[in-house]
Amino acid sequence: MELWIAIILDILTAALVVVPIIFGIVRGLKRQLLSVISLAVSAAAAFACASLITDTLYENYIKEPVTDACITAVEEIDPVSYADQLLAEQGISIPEDELREKLADSGDAVAEAKRIAEENGLSEDEAKDLSRRFSERYTKDAPEEVRKAVPGVMKKIENIELKESQVIDLLNSAASSPQEGGEYAEEHLVRPTAIQLLKAAVFAAAFILMQLIMLIIYLIMRFDLKAHGEGAASRFGGFLLGIIAGAGNAAVFCLLIRYLEKASLGLFMTDDLPSKVFLPVFKFLF
Repeated sequence: MELWIAIILDILTAALVVVPIIFGIVRGLKRQLLSVISLAVSAAAAFACASLITDTLYENYIKEPVTDACITAVEEIDPVSYADQLLAEQGISIPEDELREKLADSGDAVAEAKRIAEENGLSEDEAKDLSRRFSERYTKDAPEEVRKAVPGVMKKIENIELKESQVIDLLNSAASSPQEGGEYAEEHLVRPTAIQLLKAAVFAAAFILMQLIMLIIYLIMRFDLKAHGEGAASRFGGFLLGIIAGAGNAAVFCLLIRYLEKASLGLFMTDDLPSKVFLPVFKFLF
């Protein structure tokens, strides 16, 4: 799979660099200059939009439904209910409010569940087994429950994984209340991916829109967009500007891939790709 991704990225990168150079030679200096100006303005505007409005878009239109989805998911994995179930299987009964308070205040709900089990007469091995089952529930099942709930709001967010420290923090937050657990999941689990995906989408949309706007401006100003290079000097100038345009195209493409790489939370790493064209350019820029 990585080989095919690398091949596709290499082909796209090469095309984005070579095609403007060919067009520059054919069109000449004046026409290629318009393309370079359009590219520069579009890229600058797209980067500014992605940097300035992404957080606002997320806060105003995405955060609330994502948080609600996470709260719903956390309610399904309530650690207090599960701890109560495990303890009940061993004949131990503790009022829910008391159990919630102990787990929430402990700072380590898994260790606290083990301590409660031992405190109520379970052997060390039985308490360890209870602790193991409690821990597995939240290192394996909890992230999956949250992940399944989130795509209902943002279908592009998949394969979300939690670090061990995040699992513990999520567990402790959920022990306090589903609200706190949901808010933790939104902030640390969903938000980083959502922001990067949103940046990529805003950047791409703004770039395309600005390209169209620049085309309209050129048409209004009656520039000859079908002109070809006349003379060796014009074609050589177009060639040089084509190199600049190709470099700009490659930079825009690499920036989009950078956003997507950050959104993957480590699942997609450009360093792992056996790329011969894209990766050297990407590493040079980032």
